[in-house]
Amino acid sequence: MTTLFIPIKGGKFSFIDNENIRNQIDEAGRKFIVFVEGYDDRVIYRILYEDKSDRIEFIDVSLYGQSTGGAKEVKEYVEKMVFHLKNEEYYFGITDRDFRTDEELEDEKNDPKYNNKLYIFSERYTLENYFIDPNLLLRFLEGKSISNKGLIDILDINKIEQITTEICRKLVIISAANWTLKFFGEKFVRRSTPCEESVVKKILINKILDKYGVEVEDCTEHYEYYKNYISNRISQLQKYIHGKYFLFQFNEAIKRETQKSSDRKINIDIDNAKDNLARILKTIGLSDDFKMFERLIGI
Repeated sequence: MTTLFIPIKGGKFSFIDNENIRNQIDEAGRKFIVFVEGYDDRVIYRILYEDKSDRIEFIDVSLYGQSTGGAKEVKEYVEKMVFHLKNEEYYFGITDRDFRTDEELEDEKNDPKYNNKLYIFSERYTLENYFIDPNLLLRFLEGKSISNKGLIDILDINKIEQITTEICRKLVIISAANWTLKFFGEKFVRRSTPCEESVVKKILINKILDKYGVEVEDCTEHYEYYKNYISNRISQLQKYIHGKYFLFQFNEAIKRETQKSSDRKINIDIDNAKDNLARILKTIGLSDDFKMFERLIGI
């Protein structure tokens, strides 16, 4: 039975500058409100929690791509809600892990200004990382093979496991580069950047040296530090490699594999299939990270 919720109206949320966000909160009524980083995240969460849609509403802080969104904005909204509505229990924020150590993650989650209303995924780098599962990817490819018979030859769990492992290990280089760029306040490398150390180091030097006046050794030392940090945690790679980069590399790997087996590159367009991937993830079952989030908000 669907519960009837009464919308909250009036000036209660006047401290929130963005009228569209205020309207979304109003429309949520008495549901739990969860601020999320962007539009894709909202779509994915709504699919994963479709059976609880009468109890929870996910609000995209980017306003469907009108702003950059991201973790910073989610945290700002949670902080504002805590400050102005400290005794209210129905609002939360959820963000990706991003480049944080375990210690940094715990410190931020437990910061009093969020009053235990901010949840940060701890097991994996981004929400998309939960799609990096050979069984999930195999199911996705099986579905795509209905209209792309050239995929049939690679529908083998061992093959998908091999591809997945190889990509994750190659992405250590990209992750180390991006962590270095984050340290200097620079934008990440493009997803299409080759996973080759010589290429990545050249990009780092070009981006950082002239702007910050640092020595080449300083730049490469940061990169080597982060690369070693990640490499020494090989069993926890999912905490440090970026899911969006993986999806791009997986798409490219499938093109190469299908060209070898059928002389035709098949584009599985996995970037535009996050809704499908989310439905498969829901069928397979959500990890402990999601269960901890559910316990936090009480659903």
